[in-house]
Amino acid sequence: EIQNSPKADLAITGLNNATGSYDLVISNLVAPYGFKEVLVPTWSEKNGQDDIIWYNATRLNNGNYKVNVSLTDHK
Repeated sequence: EIQNSPKADLAITGLNNATGSYDLVISNLVAPYGFKEVLVPTWSEKNGQDDIIWYNATRLNNGNYKVNVSLTDHK
């Protein structure tokens, strides 16, 4: 492992079967060289990454970042 590589924890929360959506929460983000944004790639298993979307995470008051993913945007 590279000593100065960025790392973070990722959790899926807020799964809503009615709307077909969930939240991805990024916490404990460590970026030794800093960062300007947090992008989260998401895709379905079907046909590989042909439906990949890079979501721009929103910073929360507690320092974590969050993205809401809608399953209708993916296959």
